[in-house]
Amino acid sequence: MIIFFAADSFGQIGQLVTRLHKKAQEIDRAPDWVFHVGSFGAWPDPKHTDRATRESGLSTDFHEYYLGNKALPYPILFAPGRHEDHRWLELQYQKGYFEILPNLHRMPNGFARVLDVAGERLSVLTLGGVFSPVVYRGDKKRKRSWAHFTKRDVEKACSVGPVDLLLCTEAGYGTQIGVHRSQAAGLNNICFATRPALMVHGHYNVSERYVNQVTKTRCLSLGYGAVVAYQWSPGYQLFKLLG
Repeated sequence: MIIFFAADSFGQIGQLVTRLHKKAQEIDRAPDWVFHVGSFGAWPDPKHTDRATRESGLSTDFHEYYLGNKALPYPILFAPGRHEDHRWLELQYQKGYFEILPNLHRMPNGFARVLDVAGERLSVLTLGGVFSPVVYRGDKKRKRSWAHFTKRDVEKACSVGPVDLLLCTEAGYGTQIGVHRSQAAGLNNICFATRPALMVHGHYNVSERYVNQVTKTRCLSLGYGAVVAYQWSPGYQLFKLLG
């Protein structure tokens, strides 16, 4: 199974598609699945982008795909990151819509999905959103922010059993990424409980690298706009870097 991992794209879908095509040409293979770590930039109304996206000066075009019902060229599964229209995404989830665009699949926190490509199976667990100690503690004085994951999300993820891949926004607790040190409580517990062969995250916008979790799970950190290709061999429980 050929897999691409894609980093934060902040609603610049056309540029993301160009990078995916370029990677497919480099390895002379199209991906069976693309896994996106967020922030994908799911903004169906460009007037409702968050302040960080507006201040960055990025020109989002997600709405063009949404309003035109345009399909993505490859099946993409993403864990919502910090910069999305989380209210809209939650409404789609409540309506039972997991495919929010043709070929674009959203995974809610704490759920695992088994993908089968020509008999090769891959189980994927997602935990989107960033860490906030207030939200994580479940302070009743503060409304739930869908841009953050909760302790309940972590507990749900820990209960799914062994998986092959953990897709999330943040790095594991204590992991040093450039000048950043993750405070994301709970992610190490998920790695310990589910034993993924690989954990992939974005959010920090630094160069891609491998880091080690305390549970010995191999981890890939993706910088802004990065696209990397892997081959998944289920018989060996192995992800092999391509290109």
